[in-house]
Amino acid sequence: MPYIIDKNTILVIKSNNNTIIYDNKEKHVIRRKIEDVLNDCCKYYGSSLKGRIEGTNYLLGSIYKAPIIISEYQEIIMFPTSSFKCDDCMWINYAWIEKYFCDDNKTFIIFKNGLKIEINISTKIINNQILRSSRLESILKSKNR
Repeated sequence: MPYIIDKNTILVIKSNNNTIIYDNKEKHVIRRKIEDVLNDCCKYYGSSLKGRIEGTNYLLGSIYKAPIIISEYQEIIMFPTSSFKCDDCMWINYAWIEKYFCDDNKTFIIFKNGLKIEINISTKIINNQILRSSRLESILKSKNR
């Protein structure tokens, strides 16, 4: 069975034709493309990556680098830092972010388990992605009431 993203998944990173996944306890290297791993996870929870992206665009309006709901039941929302085409593409689990900041023109994210990463995008972009994810979470929670 392939790796399935769950509430413990923190970060999914593109690495050539592999995918690196950090969860709360360990790091996994999956020998598949990031879009295939994400698509399998979305299918496991009842949709597809394309369907999840289309769903977000329907709920939030058409946006570039749309966050997606991986699982409605587990309330897992992830957002991309860039396009799949970019070598430094990452998908971040919105719920795991503790804080983020800029230091010496570099952006850092600290996660709730203490993991710290440097990313190649501005804090303004991270802030926008977090706001979009928050809006998506709000819509998801209002539908689950």
